[in-house]
Amino acid sequence: MRGQSVLLCDPFYRDLTGMFLLPIQHQLLNHRKVLVLSGRCAGDEDVLLWLRQGLLEATGLPELWKADFLPAAPSPHREELPDVGVLRFHDLYNLELQQANQAFFEDVALVILLETSNLLGASAALLLNAVKVLGNIPHDIHLIAPSAIEPIQKLKVDYLKSKNPRLHTDEVLIALSASAADRQEARLALSQLPKLEGCQAHTSVMLSDVDIKIFKKLGVQLTCEAVYEHSYLSH
Repeated sequence: MRGQSVLLCDPFYRDLTGMFLLPIQHQLLNHRKVLVLSGRCAGDEDVLLWLRQGLLEATGLPELWKADFLPAAPSPHREELPDVGVLRFHDLYNLELQQANQAFFEDVALVILLETSNLLGASAALLLNAVKVLGNIPHDIHLIAPSAIEPIQKLKVDYLKSKNPRLHTDEVLIALSASAADRQEARLALSQLPKLEGCQAHTSVMLSDVDIKIFKKLGVQLTCEAVYEHSYLSH
């Protein structure tokens, strides 16, 4: 990038929509391009939808800026290139695609790396990280095996028709309780929950009713920005 801005994102990019749109709009207004790298666990279509909805909400003009996957073939006209181009993780070393988009890369002034979590929502991950710290449990220890989370996600999506497969705080606590039956670290983490009473937490968006109620029951003093998730991010 030769000194150009590179912005790296934590797994929960949806909580930072406003923060991302500011530098994106700044570069687009200066007639530069933005490259978004979709991480190995990120949902490519979800990332593209998030970008399009965010730009539309920020401008109210659906045709002002174009967000799309980088095309496999060279565009004959420079103006046909996307303003915000998404590069899928599996295309990271695709030299043919990169050569086809050489004109786009020449105009890139901002790179954003998006790596999400397929398993947990932001609040659920925060809760697990908090009890790990309180219990002096190493960060790389899995309190809940991914194989235990997947059946819950299947229940949510396939049978309960939820659009969001990631676990909320109530669901992750149930999974943690089940894991405590045969995992010492999970039992230790579960025993840390009473220590959360009186702690303070702040989120950049309004949480779901489920998450708000769980934090309240745990005695966590929660504050949220008065920003609601888009309708397509329904819980």
